[in-house]
Amino acid sequence: MITTLLVWAGSLLACSKAAELLQNGDCETMDHWHCYDIHCELTTDHHSGRHAIKATNRSNSLFKSQKHDYEGPIQSFSATPNFLYAARAYVKLLDDAPGKIGQTFDIEMDYVYADGSHHYKAAAHHPLVSSHDGWVLLQGDFKAPHHGKSRSVSHYLKEVRVKIQGPDPGLSFLVDAVSVTNIWRGTDWKAPTDDVINAKRKSDIHVHVTTSGNVDKNDVQIQVSAAPA
Repeated sequence: MITTLLVWAGSLLACSKAAELLQNGDCETMDHWHCYDIHCELTTDHHSGRHAIKATNRSNSLFKSQKHDYEGPIQSFSATPNFLYAARAYVKLLDDAPGKIGQTFDIEMDYVYADGSHHYKAAAHHPLVSSHDGWVLLQGDFKAPHHGKSRSVSHYLKEVRVKIQGPDPGLSFLVDAVSVTNIWRGTDWKAPTDDVINAKRKSDIHVHVTTSGNVDKNDVQIQVSAAPA
C-alpha cells in the first residue's frame, strides 16, 4: 500500500510578512496624525475598525486666495533610501463641488531632506471620486530617494511624510486604514529569498499516518513528490 503526499510550493516572497511603517494607521485615535490649518476629528463612520479620521475646514482663512487641495491628515515615518514601498488608504468624500464631475485623491509623499528642503511625489492617484462612491481604495508603490538635487550630506533623506489629499478646498472627507509597508530592497533580493528557501522548502516534514484496524503499519509505504506548478 502506497500513500502519496503532495507538497505544494508556494510563493517564496509571500512567506515574508511586510513590516508596517505607520503608527495608528487604522485611525482608531488621532495619535501620530497631524492636521495643519484644517480641523480633524474622529468619526464612527469608518471603513474598518471602529473609527476613521474626518478632515474638515479645508480652506485656511489666512490665505483664502490660495488653493489648498493639499490639506489633509499627515504622518511622518522613516524610510530606507532605494527601498520599494507599498502605500494604501481608504477615503470617503463627503461633499461634491457644484459643476464638477468628481474629485481627485492622492497619497502624497513629502520627502524631507537634512537641509529642510522637500520633494513631493504621489504614490497613489484616484480621479473622479464622488460622494456617492462611498469608501474608495487608494493604492500604489514608491521608491524612497537617497538624496535631493545634490549628493551633499545636507541633501540626504531625513524622513518621509505621508499625506492624504486632493479634493478642492472646502470639501470634507474621511480617511481610514492607511498603510505603508516595505516590499523589497531593490537590489538585495537573493539573501532574503535564500533564507525563505532554507526555512520553508528545506525544513523537515513530519508525517503521521493512521491506518484502519485490518492494515499492518509495516505494509504501509509513504511516497513524497512535488505537485506540478
